[in-house]
Amino acid sequence: MGFEAINAVLPDQTDQINRLQYLLAEARLPVVSVIGKYNHGKSSLLNALVECEQFAVSDARETTALSDFEYQGVRWLDTPGLDADVARNDDQAAMTGAWQQSDIRLFVHCVREGELDQSECDMIDTLQQDALKSGRQTLIVLTQIEQVEEQTLANVQALMKQQAPKLPIIPVSAHRYRQGLESASALKIKKSGINELRQAVQSALAYVEQTRKDEVLALGESLEGLIDQGLTNLQARLLHQQAKRHALLANFVTEYQNLHSKLHKQLNRA
Repeated sequence: MGFEAINAVLPDQTDQINRLQYLLAEARLPVVSVIGKYNHGKSSLLNALVECEQFAVSDARETTALSDFEYQGVRWLDTPGLDADVARNDDQAAMTGAWQQSDIRLFVHCVREGELDQSECDMIDTLQQDALKSGRQTLIVLTQIEQVEEQTLANVQALMKQQAPKLPIIPVSAHRYRQGLESASALKIKKSGINELRQAVQSALAYVEQTRKDEVLALGESLEGLIDQGLTNLQARLLHQQAKRHALLANFVTEYQNLHSKLHKQLNRA
């Protein structure tokens, strides 16, 4: 059974089917997706991680589709802001990056915004639930820390830790990292937190190959059960439709025979 046929049988399982199809395609580089709300510093963070100005940074909306770059054997994926497009086109692109293609998710939140809002908490809960099923890891990245006092940073971290107790929270400053590189300041680079984030990503990348294998098996088993149930349901519907057609046909034959008999009697009387 091909994937188109599976989609026909299980139209409400499109995300899982697309993920399985993606995993079973030719060998792909591990994918790290950066997700989060619009203007929270996703593109700046990616530029720091890949050490070049590859991703557009602007106060206006720039990222309206998936944008990627290969660096050190990893495909880095920039996604539109989760709240960028009221028409939800960008949201769909963001979800494609976060769910269909990604192995590791970096959930970006700007420290100036304080604690996570409800939509971000909902997304974090969804990511944590997915981690239990797929094994894919999510890291929360607290960005633009150079713009607040240390106590404010500590307070925001504490609040977010209550909201997302199962996920690591890594504070970073892409701006401070860039300054450190330009001035050759090891202290600024260290205080930027970028190297700490890199180490966390590298640790997560070590599990990607095995995680993908486990996820393929889990998705295959899940879809197999759903396909069996779906085929059973389709067969039951088909039998029901056949029974209805047989009943209609039998009724038609009976009515035809009755009509034929009446006409025959009338003709005989005439």
